[in-house]
Amino acid sequence: MTIKTFIGKALACLLSVVVLAGCKDGDGGSSITITSAVMMEMPSVVNQKKTITFQATADWTASCAADWLVFSPKKGSAGDNITITVTTASTNRTKTTRTAQLMLKSGGETTHVSLIQSAKYAIFNHKEYTVDAQGGTLVLDFKSN
Repeated sequence: MTIKTFIGKALACLLSVVVLAGCKDGDGGSSITITSAVMMEMPSVVNQKKTITFQATADWTASCAADWLVFSPKKGSAGDNITITVTTASTNRTKTTRTAQLMLKSGGETTHVSLIQSAKYAIFNHKEYTVDAQGGTLVLDFKSN
């Protein structure tokens, strides 16, 4: 056997060991599976709740940069029926839809849930309107998208 043949066989053997080791089950990887919708529409008003459910095979964390929503919990352990409650923190008083991404990380995997807050349908210019007990005409002043 020549040196060239020996080195070729040794490299092939080493490559086989590396490939087989990379395919081993339970090598520290993790998995996140969203069991609820991966895109949720949030109501345009404050204090409205939606629930995200998922499975994780390792400890997980959740994060989101949007200031118009809050969520809890922000981290947890592996499990099959994990829930995060997302709550609108402010009314969308704009004429445009707001979007956010809730990021879930578990081990080396990251997945996202898209959250959409629709624009408020009517924005009233006054917070309070009064009408006499006998009835009468009420004029509402508002903007609509």
